Amino acid sequence: MADTTIEEKLRRLANLRAEIRQLQEEIAEAGSRALDAEAEPVGETIADDDLARLIVNRSHDLITVHNVDGTYLWISANCEEFLGIPREKLIGTSAYDLFHPEDLNRIAHDHADTLDISSSHVTYRLRQGDGSYRWAETRSYLNRTLDGTVRLVAITRDVHDRITEQERARHVERRLKERLMDLASTDGLTRLMNRMSGDATLRREVSRVRRSGTQLSVVLADIDHFKSINDRFGHSVGDAVLVGTAQIMRDTVREYDSVSRWGGEEFLLVLPETGPQDAAVLAERVRCALESANNASGEQVTLSAGVATLGPDETVEVLLARADSALYRAKDEGRNRVVSGAPPTP
Repeated sequence: MADTTIEEKLRRLANLRAEIRQLQEEIAEAGSRALDAEAEPVGETIADDDLARLIVNRSHDLITVHNVDGTYLWISANCEEFLGIPREKLIGTSAYDLFHPEDLNRIAHDHADTLDISSSHVTYRLRQGDGSYRWAETRSYLNRTLDGTVRLVAITRDVHDRITEQERARHVERRLKERLMDLASTDGLTRLMNRMSGDATLRREVSRVRRSGTQLSVVLADIDHFKSINDRFGHSVGDAVLVGTAQIMRDTVREYDSVSRWGGEEFLLVLPETGPQDAAVLAERVRCALESANNASGEQVTLSAGVATLGPDETVEVLLARADSALYRAKDEGRNRVVSGAPPTP
């Protein structure tokens, strides 16, 4: 009895598989007839088979048949819903008239692929009846009729929402990357370059000088008695003094100079195409501007600065060490002054 039941189940399973295969073959044949049938005038069905009509007329995709030059021969009934254009107006016109100008070259390449390898896939912008453009995705297939006529069958899907969402996501990602790069390279308080970014800028300028043979100077500047400002007025006032000093430096240096917060109350100025005398003059201009400015402490704020000019074959480290040494001399000599470093050792 058990064996009979098992045999019966196996027979039913085999019959079911056969029915599924037959149904798949019928669907494939119907779909083939729908796409391979001769293009007929608007208003007539693309194929006689009911299943083929169902596949074409119920599809949310736009199905079109073209000559090899892109001329519309046949368009599915959902044309006006898809494009906002009655299909009667498109028959006999070129599909290229609806493509965004910036996408034409890519679509032409896709068209050539279809003629060469019988199928292709392209995403582009498609003009609507109101003149706007929506993103679309088209898969094209080469089709030959029984009399040898070559046509293109295109299945087009509206992917505007997907593409625009991807664009928004990419925009957000770009903004996030820019923000992260800004955080990584900018001092959060003064909005100057931070030390890492300032060091990278200095090294790029040194490399450029090696190629061009021009001069390069640096200024290390330090706010005098800054600890006293913090101790007497509080860190919020100290922060305001730092921000004010940074702004004075931005306003005083030239457009092609760079300023970075080197650490604490210390700043680095990188001065391209500038020799020792001009660098000292610019540093003095910054010192005077800070000395005469109103600031958050209500008291006069001054700075000391050391100037150094890059020597032949001198490293960044040695250049900075000479500027730092000049800065310490300015402090030792009474502060609120600019001191130029000794010439580099030959």
